[in-house]
Amino acid sequence: MGTVEARERWGRPLAVFTAVVFVVSSLFPLGAGLAKDPEAFPKWWGPLDVGIAFFLAVLTLVVMALAGRKFSKPVEDATYRAYRVLIHGL
Repeated sequence: MGTVEARERWGRPLAVFTAVVFVVSSLFPLGAGLAKDPEAFPKWWGPLDVGIAFFLAVLTLVVMALAGRKFSKPVEDATYRAYRVLIHGL
């Protein structure tokens, strides 16, 4: 199997998996922010949060490496606009 076929075969499922890991990773700070007593969390909560965040960073780099420059100009423009809105919203 060539590189192009591997990208096409694994690209979308990997991107979806990365999005799911992002959502799971986002639940940790959300849970900590909404908790009345964050000190009551188990000791493994923090290391698990950091581990998932590191795994998410690695997955993001893999997705970016596989995708290369295959994005069209409208997709790049839309992601840039979303980035600008989200960064100012935070």
